Amino acid sequence: MTLTSDSMTYLVRILKRTDSGARIEWEGQLDDAPAYSSSAPGATVQTDDTTLATSGPAILELMDIPILRDMDDNAGFYAAMTGVLGGWHGGVLFGSADDVDFAQLGAVSQSAAIGVATSALGNFQGGNVFDELSTVTVQLTGGTLSSATEAAVCGGSNWALLGSEIIAFKNATLVTGTTYRLTGILRGRFGTESGMTTHVSGERFVLLLPAGMIRPDRPASELNVSRYYRGVSYGQAVSSATSKAFANSCAGLKPLPGVYLRGFRNASSDLSITWVRRTRVGGDWRDFVDASLGETTESYEVDIRNAGNTATLRTIASSTPSVTYTAAQQTTDFGSPQSSINVRVYQLSSVVGRGFPVSGAI
Repeated sequence: MTLTSDSMTYLVRILKRTDSGARIEWEGQLDDAPAYSSSAPGATVQTDDTTLATSGPAILELMDIPILRDMDDNAGFYAAMTGVLGGWHGGVLFGSADDVDFAQLGAVSQSAAIGVATSALGNFQGGNVFDELSTVTVQLTGGTLSSATEAAVCGGSNWALLGSEIIAFKNATLVTGTTYRLTGILRGRFGTESGMTTHVSGERFVLLLPAGMIRPDRPASELNVSRYYRGVSYGQAVSSATSKAFANSCAGLKPLPGVYLRGFRNASSDLSITWVRRTRVGGDWRDFVDASLGETTESYEVDIRNAGNTATLRTIASSTPSVTYTAAQQTTDFGSPQSSINVRVYQLSSVVGRGFPVSGAI
Protein backbone atom coordinates (compact mmCIF):
# COMPACT_ATOMS: atom_id res chain seq x y z
CA MET A 1 0.00 0.00 0.00
CA THR A 2 1.06 3.62 -0.29
CA LEU A 3 1.29 6.17 2.58
CA THR A 4 1.58 10.00 2.27
CA SER A 5 3.44 12.11 4.88
CA ASP A 6 4.78 15.66 4.47
CA SER A 7 3.94 15.61 0.77
CA MET A 8 6.01 12.43 0.37
CA THR A 9 4.56 9.13 -0.83
CA TYR A 10 5.95 5.87 0.46
CA LEU A 11 5.42 2.30 -0.76
CA VAL A 12 4.84 0.10 2.29
CA ARG A 13 4.52 -3.69 2.44
CA ILE A 14 2.02 -4.70 5.18
CA LEU A 15 3.41 -7.32 7.55
CA LYS A 16 0.90 -7.43 10.41
CA ARG A 17 -2.52 -6.17 11.53
CA THR A 18 -3.56 -5.95 15.23
CA ASP A 19 -7.16 -5.25 16.35
CA SER A 20 -7.43 -3.55 19.80
CA GLY A 21 -11.07 -2.77 20.35
CA ALA A 22 -11.93 0.30 18.29
CA ARG A 23 -8.30 0.72 17.34
CA ILE A 24 -6.49 -1.07 14.50
CA GLU A 25 -2.68 -1.10 14.37
CA TRP A 26 -0.70 -1.85 11.22
CA GLU A 27 2.91 -2.92 11.06
CA GLY A 28 4.73 -2.50 7.75
CA GLN A 29 8.04 -2.23 6.01
CA LEU A 30 9.19 0.24 3.41
CA ASP A 31 9.47 -1.34 -0.01
CA ASP A 32 12.00 -0.43 -2.66
CA ALA A 33 10.22 -0.67 -6.03
CA PRO A 34 13.37 -0.35 -8.17
CA ALA A 35 14.67 -3.56 -6.56
CA TYR A 36 12.04 -5.46 -8.58
CA SER A 37 13.20 -4.08 -11.89
CA SER A 38 16.08 -5.77 -13.72
CA SER A 39 18.32 -3.94 -16.14
CA ALA A 40 20.19 -7.09 -17.25
CA PRO A 41 19.76 -7.94 -20.95
CA GLY A 42 17.90 -11.15 -21.69
CA ALA A 43 19.47 -14.04 -23.60
CA THR A 44 18.24 -15.08 -27.03
CA VAL A 45 15.86 -18.04 -26.73
CA GLN A 46 16.24 -20.82 -29.26
CA THR A 47 12.99 -22.51 -30.27
CA ASP A 48 12.45 -25.62 -32.40
CA ASP A 49 9.37 -26.60 -34.33
CA THR A 50 8.06 -29.85 -32.84
CA THR A 51 5.50 -32.11 -34.48
CA LEU A 52 3.48 -34.18 -32.02
CA ALA A 53 2.56 -37.56 -33.45
CA THR A 54 -1.00 -38.73 -32.96
CA SER A 55 -1.43 -42.35 -31.89
CA GLY A 56 -4.43 -42.92 -34.17
CA PRO A 57 -6.92 -45.76 -33.83
CA ALA A 58 -5.95 -49.32 -32.92
CA ILE A 59 -6.62 -52.55 -34.80
CA LEU A 60 -7.84 -55.36 -32.54
CA GLU A 61 -7.86 -59.09 -33.27
CA LEU A 62 -9.62 -61.47 -30.86
CA MET A 63 -8.59 -65.12 -31.16
CA ASP A 64 -10.49 -68.07 -29.72
CA ILE A 65 -7.79 -70.70 -30.38
CA PRO A 66 -5.98 -73.51 -28.51
CA ILE A 67 -3.54 -72.40 -25.84
CA LEU A 68 0.03 -71.72 -26.94
CA ARG A 69 1.65 -72.10 -23.50
CA ASP A 70 0.86 -74.15 -20.39
CA MET A 71 0.61 -70.92 -18.38
CA ASP A 72 -2.39 -69.92 -20.53
CA ASP A 73 -4.52 -72.85 -19.31
CA ASN A 74 -7.63 -70.85 -18.43
CA ALA A 75 -10.98 -69.80 -19.91
CA GLY A 76 -9.56 -66.71 -21.60
CA PHE A 77 -8.73 -65.87 -25.20
CA TYR A 78 -5.90 -64.13 -27.03
CA ALA A 79 -6.05 -60.49 -28.14
CA ALA A 80 -3.53 -58.80 -30.43
CA MET A 81 -3.32 -55.08 -31.20
CA THR A 82 -1.54 -52.75 -33.55
CA GLY A 83 -2.04 -49.20 -34.78
CA VAL A 84 -3.28 -47.79 -38.05
CA LEU A 85 -0.53 -45.14 -38.05
CA GLY A 86 3.21 -45.64 -37.88
CA GLY A 87 4.97 -45.19 -34.56
CA TRP A 88 2.11 -46.77 -32.60
CA HIS A 89 3.19 -47.13 -28.97
CA GLY A 90 0.56 -49.36 -27.38
CA GLY A 91 -3.03 -49.58 -26.29
CA VAL A 92 -5.55 -50.96 -23.84
CA LEU A 93 -8.15 -53.71 -24.23
CA PHE A 94 -11.56 -52.91 -22.74
CA GLY A 95 -14.52 -55.27 -22.30
CA SER A 96 -18.22 -54.78 -21.63
CA ALA A 97 -21.31 -56.93 -21.13
CA ASP A 98 -23.71 -54.25 -22.43
CA ASP A 99 -21.58 -52.16 -24.82
CA VAL A 100 -22.00 -49.22 -22.44
CA ASP A 101 -19.88 -49.71 -19.32
CA PHE A 102 -16.33 -50.83 -20.19
CA ALA A 103 -13.64 -52.22 -17.89
CA GLN A 104 -9.93 -52.49 -18.63
CA LEU A 105 -8.80 -56.08 -19.29
CA GLY A 106 -5.14 -55.56 -20.16
CA ALA A 107 -2.67 -53.54 -22.18
CA VAL A 108 0.07 -53.97 -24.75
CA SER A 109 3.10 -51.75 -25.24
CA GLN A 110 4.25 -53.01 -28.64
CA SER A 111 2.66 -53.43 -32.03
CA ALA A 112 1.67 -56.93 -33.13
CA ALA A 113 2.21 -58.10 -36.71
CA ILE A 114 -1.36 -58.16 -38.04
CA GLY A 115 -2.57 -58.30 -41.61
CA VAL A 116 -4.46 -60.29 -44.24
CA ALA A 117 -3.53 -62.96 -46.74
CA THR A 118 -3.37 -61.74 -50.33
CA SER A 119 -3.31 -65.30 -51.66
CA ALA A 120 -4.76 -68.62 -50.51
CA LEU A 121 -2.46 -71.13 -48.80
CA GLY A 122 -2.83 -74.52 -50.48
CA ASN A 123 -4.33 -77.64 -48.88
CA PHE A 124 -1.96 -79.96 -47.05
CA GLN A 125 -2.14 -83.57 -45.89
CA GLY A 126 1.56 -84.17 -45.29
CA GLY A 127 1.52 -84.59 -41.52
CA ASN A 128 4.04 -83.25 -39.04
CA VAL A 129 6.64 -82.12 -41.59
CA PHE A 130 7.43 -78.82 -43.27
CA ASP A 131 5.28 -77.99 -46.28
CA GLU A 132 8.00 -76.91 -48.70
CA LEU A 133 5.69 -76.57 -51.72
CA SER A 134 2.91 -74.24 -50.56
CA THR A 135 3.36 -70.47 -50.28
CA VAL A 136 1.21 -67.61 -49.08
CA THR A 137 1.57 -63.83 -49.26
CA VAL A 138 0.42 -61.62 -46.43
CA GLN A 139 0.10 -57.85 -46.26
CA LEU A 140 0.65 -56.32 -42.83
CA THR A 141 -1.12 -53.34 -41.31
CA GLY A 142 1.31 -53.19 -38.41
CA GLY A 143 4.55 -54.88 -37.40
CA THR A 144 7.17 -56.69 -39.46
CA LEU A 145 8.17 -60.30 -40.24
CA SER A 146 11.56 -62.01 -40.40
CA SER A 147 12.93 -65.41 -41.30
CA ALA A 148 14.10 -68.02 -38.78
CA THR A 149 16.11 -71.22 -38.86
CA GLU A 150 14.37 -74.58 -38.89
CA ALA A 151 15.60 -75.23 -35.34
CA ALA A 152 14.23 -71.88 -34.16
CA VAL A 153 10.86 -72.55 -35.77
CA CYS A 154 10.67 -75.96 -34.09
CA GLY A 155 11.54 -74.19 -30.84
CA GLY A 156 8.62 -71.75 -31.10
CA SER A 157 9.64 -68.95 -33.46
CA ASN A 158 7.35 -67.53 -36.15
CA TRP A 159 4.07 -69.08 -35.00
CA ALA A 160 1.11 -67.39 -36.66
CA LEU A 161 -2.63 -67.68 -37.01
CA LEU A 162 -3.72 -67.81 -40.66
CA GLY A 163 -7.47 -68.12 -40.98
CA SER A 164 -8.30 -70.92 -38.54
CA GLU A 165 -4.97 -72.74 -38.86
CA ILE A 166 -1.96 -72.13 -36.64
CA ILE A 167 1.21 -72.34 -38.72
CA ALA A 168 4.93 -71.75 -38.27
CA PHE A 169 7.16 -70.52 -41.08
CA LYS A 170 10.88 -70.47 -41.83
CA ASN A 171 11.10 -67.87 -44.59
CA ALA A 172 9.52 -64.42 -44.73
CA THR A 173 10.60 -62.67 -47.94
CA LEU A 174 9.68 -59.01 -48.36
CA VAL A 175 7.93 -58.65 -51.73
CA THR A 176 7.06 -54.96 -51.66
CA GLY A 177 6.01 -52.39 -49.08
CA THR A 178 4.52 -54.41 -46.22
CA THR A 179 3.80 -57.59 -48.21
CA TYR A 180 5.72 -60.79 -47.41
CA ARG A 181 5.86 -64.24 -49.03
CA LEU A 182 5.97 -67.09 -46.52
CA THR A 183 7.55 -70.45 -47.36
CA GLY A 184 8.82 -73.47 -45.44
CA ILE A 185 5.62 -73.81 -43.41
CA LEU A 186 4.76 -76.19 -40.58
CA ARG A 187 1.03 -76.86 -40.77
CA GLY A 188 -1.78 -77.63 -38.34
CA ARG A 189 -0.04 -76.60 -35.13
CA PHE A 190 -1.79 -77.11 -31.77
CA GLY A 191 -4.48 -79.39 -33.14
CA THR A 192 -5.66 -77.07 -35.93
CA GLU A 193 -5.39 -79.65 -38.71
CA SER A 194 -9.01 -79.02 -39.66
CA GLY A 195 -7.97 -75.56 -40.89
CA MET A 196 -5.47 -76.89 -43.43
CA THR A 197 -8.08 -77.13 -46.19
CA THR A 198 -10.09 -73.97 -45.54
CA HIS A 199 -7.80 -71.13 -46.66
CA VAL A 200 -8.96 -68.19 -48.78
CA SER A 201 -7.46 -64.90 -49.89
CA GLY A 202 -8.36 -62.09 -47.49
CA GLU A 203 -8.33 -64.16 -44.30
CA ARG A 204 -6.62 -62.73 -41.25
CA PHE A 205 -2.98 -63.19 -40.32
CA VAL A 206 -1.62 -62.62 -36.79
CA LEU A 207 1.95 -63.34 -35.67
CA LEU A 208 1.58 -65.16 -32.34
CA LEU A 209 4.34 -63.58 -30.28
CA PRO A 210 4.07 -62.15 -26.73
CA ALA A 211 4.86 -58.65 -28.01
CA GLY A 212 1.60 -56.97 -28.87
CA MET A 213 -0.56 -59.82 -27.54
CA ILE A 214 -2.30 -60.52 -24.23
CA ARG A 215 -4.58 -63.23 -22.83
CA PRO A 216 -7.26 -61.83 -20.49
CA ASP A 217 -8.55 -64.59 -18.21
CA ARG A 218 -12.34 -64.75 -18.32
CA PRO A 219 -14.82 -66.72 -16.19
CA ALA A 220 -16.07 -70.01 -17.61
CA SER A 221 -19.59 -68.66 -17.10
CA GLU A 222 -19.01 -66.50 -20.21
CA LEU A 223 -18.69 -69.61 -22.38
CA ASN A 224 -20.33 -68.85 -25.76
CA VAL A 225 -21.79 -65.60 -24.36
CA SER A 226 -21.39 -62.54 -26.59
CA ARG A 227 -19.42 -59.66 -25.06
CA TYR A 228 -18.15 -56.37 -26.47
CA TYR A 229 -14.49 -55.41 -26.74
CA ARG A 230 -12.58 -52.30 -27.79
CA GLY A 231 -8.91 -51.81 -28.54
CA VAL A 232 -7.98 -48.25 -27.56
CA SER A 233 -4.66 -46.60 -28.40
CA TYR A 234 -2.87 -44.87 -25.56
CA GLY A 235 -4.01 -41.25 -25.38
CA GLN A 236 -7.39 -42.00 -26.98
CA ALA A 237 -10.81 -42.10 -25.33
CA VAL A 238 -12.67 -45.39 -24.98
CA SER A 239 -15.51 -43.81 -26.95
CA SER A 240 -13.19 -43.30 -29.93
CA ALA A 241 -12.96 -47.04 -30.62
CA THR A 242 -15.53 -49.27 -32.32
CA SER A 243 -16.88 -52.25 -30.39
CA LYS A 244 -16.32 -55.82 -31.59
CA ALA A 245 -18.89 -58.41 -30.52
CA PHE A 246 -17.16 -61.68 -29.63
CA ALA A 247 -18.33 -64.95 -28.05
CA ASN A 248 -15.55 -66.96 -26.45
CA SER A 249 -16.02 -70.72 -26.88
CA CYS A 250 -13.03 -71.34 -24.55
CA ALA A 251 -11.17 -73.17 -27.29
CA GLY A 252 -8.12 -73.07 -25.04
CA LEU A 253 -9.83 -75.51 -22.66
CA LYS A 254 -11.03 -77.93 -25.34
CA PRO A 255 -9.10 -81.21 -25.58
CA LEU A 256 -7.13 -81.53 -28.80
CA PRO A 257 -8.24 -84.01 -31.49
CA GLY A 258 -6.77 -87.47 -31.17
CA VAL A 259 -4.48 -89.01 -33.77
CA TYR A 260 -3.93 -92.40 -35.40
CA LEU A 261 -7.62 -93.27 -35.66
CA ARG A 262 -7.84 -96.96 -36.53
CA GLY A 263 -10.44 -99.72 -36.89
CA PHE A 264 -10.08 -103.50 -36.64
CA ARG A 265 -12.77 -106.11 -37.35
CA ASN A 266 -12.85 -109.59 -35.88
CA ALA A 267 -14.37 -112.70 -37.34
CA SER A 268 -17.77 -111.75 -35.93
CA SER A 269 -17.68 -108.32 -37.68
CA ASP A 270 -17.32 -106.45 -34.38
CA LEU A 271 -15.41 -103.20 -35.04
CA SER A 272 -12.73 -102.16 -32.55
CA ILE A 273 -12.05 -98.40 -32.82
CA THR A 274 -8.82 -97.03 -31.36
CA TRP A 275 -6.97 -93.72 -31.31
CA VAL A 276 -4.16 -91.95 -29.48
CA ARG A 277 -5.04 -88.97 -27.32
CA ARG A 278 -3.11 -85.70 -27.22
CA THR A 279 -2.77 -83.21 -24.39
CA ARG A 280 -3.28 -79.45 -24.21
CA VAL A 281 -0.71 -79.03 -21.41
CA GLY A 282 2.50 -80.65 -20.26
CA GLY A 283 3.26 -82.21 -23.64
CA ASP A 284 7.05 -82.14 -23.33
CA TRP A 285 8.73 -85.18 -24.84
CA ARG A 286 10.47 -86.95 -21.93
CA ASP A 287 11.81 -90.49 -21.94
CA PHE A 288 9.62 -93.08 -20.20
CA VAL A 289 7.03 -90.43 -19.23
CA ASP A 290 3.60 -90.33 -20.88
CA ALA A 291 1.99 -87.03 -21.78
CA SER A 292 -0.11 -85.57 -19.00
CA LEU A 293 -3.87 -86.03 -19.23
CA GLY A 294 -4.58 -82.31 -19.05
CA GLU A 295 -8.20 -82.93 -17.97
CA THR A 296 -9.95 -83.73 -14.68
CA THR A 297 -10.78 -87.28 -15.84
CA GLU A 298 -10.19 -89.29 -18.97
CA SER A 299 -13.38 -89.71 -20.97
CA TYR A 300 -14.41 -89.86 -24.63
CA GLU A 301 -17.46 -89.95 -26.85
CA VAL A 302 -17.49 -91.71 -30.23
CA ASP A 303 -20.18 -90.71 -32.71
CA ILE A 304 -21.23 -93.31 -35.27
CA ARG A 305 -22.27 -91.42 -38.39
CA ASN A 306 -24.58 -92.43 -41.23
CA ALA A 307 -23.34 -93.43 -44.69
CA GLY A 308 -23.53 -89.84 -45.96
CA ASN A 309 -21.78 -88.55 -42.82
CA THR A 310 -24.63 -86.11 -42.25
CA ALA A 311 -26.13 -87.41 -39.01
CA THR A 312 -25.15 -89.26 -35.83
CA LEU A 313 -26.79 -92.65 -35.37
CA ARG A 314 -25.22 -93.65 -32.06
CA THR A 315 -22.82 -92.28 -29.43
CA ILE A 316 -20.56 -94.65 -27.49
CA ALA A 317 -18.91 -93.43 -24.27
CA SER A 318 -15.54 -94.67 -23.04
CA SER A 319 -12.95 -93.93 -20.36
CA THR A 320 -10.11 -95.32 -22.49
CA PRO A 321 -8.98 -94.51 -26.05
CA SER A 322 -10.88 -97.41 -27.59
CA VAL A 323 -14.45 -98.66 -28.05
CA THR A 324 -16.14 -101.65 -29.66
CA TYR A 325 -18.97 -101.18 -32.12
CA THR A 326 -20.55 -104.61 -32.22
CA ALA A 327 -22.03 -106.36 -35.21
CA ALA A 328 -25.40 -106.32 -33.44
CA GLN A 329 -25.23 -102.54 -33.01
CA GLN A 330 -24.28 -102.15 -36.67
CA THR A 331 -27.29 -104.23 -37.66
CA THR A 332 -29.55 -102.04 -35.52
CA ASP A 333 -28.16 -98.83 -37.02
CA PHE A 334 -27.60 -99.87 -40.66
CA GLY A 335 -29.51 -103.13 -41.15
CA SER A 336 -26.33 -105.22 -41.37
CA PRO A 337 -22.62 -105.15 -40.39
CA GLN A 338 -20.74 -102.55 -42.43
CA SER A 339 -17.41 -102.69 -44.23
CA SER A 340 -16.80 -98.94 -43.71
CA ILE A 341 -18.16 -96.63 -41.03
CA ASN A 342 -17.78 -92.87 -40.51
CA VAL A 343 -16.84 -91.98 -36.94
CA ARG A 344 -15.98 -88.88 -34.90
CA VAL A 345 -14.08 -89.13 -31.64
CA TYR A 346 -14.13 -86.42 -28.95
CA GLN A 347 -12.19 -86.20 -25.72
CA LEU A 348 -14.25 -84.54 -23.00
CA SER A 349 -13.47 -81.59 -20.72
CA SER A 350 -15.17 -81.20 -17.36
CA VAL A 351 -15.49 -77.46 -18.07
CA VAL A 352 -16.41 -77.09 -21.75
CA GLY A 353 -17.53 -80.60 -22.73
CA ARG A 354 -16.50 -81.96 -26.11
CA GLY A 355 -13.12 -81.05 -27.48
CA PHE A 356 -11.98 -80.93 -31.10
CA PRO A 357 -12.85 -84.13 -32.99
CA VAL A 358 -10.77 -86.55 -34.98
CA SER A 359 -12.86 -88.11 -37.72
CA GLY A 360 -12.53 -90.63 -40.49
CA ALA A 361 -13.97 -93.64 -42.31
CA ILE A 362 -12.78 -96.97 -40.90
